[in-house]
Amino acid sequence: MLRHIILPLAAVFCGASCCLNAAENDTLEKMFSNISIFRKGDVQKKNDRANTKSVRYLGPQQLFFTVSVLNPAGKDITEGAASAELKQAFAQAVETQKQLRKGLKAEKTETLSLRCLAGKKLTGIYTVLTYTDNNLPHHICIFMTGYRGNLLKVEFAPAVPLKLEPQDRLFRALLEQAKANFYTGEKTNVPQNIKDTIARAVRALEENPLEAGSVAAQAVRKFTDDSPDVFVMIQENDMPWLPKLRSGTPAEKKYLNLLLASFMGGNVRAQLEQNICQDMRNAGLASMKKTYAKIREADPSFQLRELEQESKR
Repeated sequence: MLRHIILPLAAVFCGASCCLNAAENDTLEKMFSNISIFRKGDVQKKNDRANTKSVRYLGPQQLFFTVSVLNPAGKDITEGAASAELKQAFAQAVETQKQLRKGLKAEKTETLSLRCLAGKKLTGIYTVLTYTDNNLPHHICIFMTGYRGNLLKVEFAPAVPLKLEPQDRLFRALLEQAKANFYTGEKTNVPQNIKDTIARAVRALEENPLEAGSVAAQAVRKFTDDSPDVFVMIQENDMPWLPKLRSGTPAEKKYLNLLLASFMGGNVRAQLEQNICQDMRNAGLASMKKTYAKIREADPSFQLRELEQESKR
């Protein structure tokens, strides 16, 4: 699975509220390190029975979302919508909202599942709550589920009211974007023949990119895009030249696509070798530098100063 930190929903998610409770190895400091145009705040700890920790992400136009860790049961919470601990915590979350907002009612409640990394599925309870303030309807979207022994609560409550259907669609899209943060580090079991195919493709990109790289790049990108067993994060601070993929000359676009595929390939190859679903940026960068060196040998006129400076470090 490929994740780019410049999300297509950047313009619309100016203000949502997300409460996430992650497991010990998915701390708030690590999860959601970059969410589109939102600025990450500090981790806040509440002195409550659920041991709640939260982070608020602020965007423009008074919009925000918050990610929190909580465990009211004080023990490992069963995953899935049928979990008794989940049902109890969900009911409490709704009751808390009712106490804060007069006349609040549930528009709908349903079971919602997200297909995550490593073939995992995150299944929980989703509801949309509505109340009136200054004669305007406001909506609160809440998704709650068990995740790695704790509770995951995602809440979207814009300060600026949105219509019900657009807000519902935005919230579901937010969950689709966020799901790549879950179940990283899971053990995987990809067939050896697929591992061998990807390894050959990456070698072709590293050793002979201009002749064999085009087909190899297609194989790497398709596997990365389609497979839930791998996770690659593309960050523009690693590749400040990414905009040239759209604005560059035909030759530049060809070379840059090969470099991007090589980064993805080296990253994925390392994950497959270790049987783990976890972004391996350094392996991707090492592979990309090898591909760049081969392209430069064949065409000295092609130069990326940013990549050469990185190689000297």
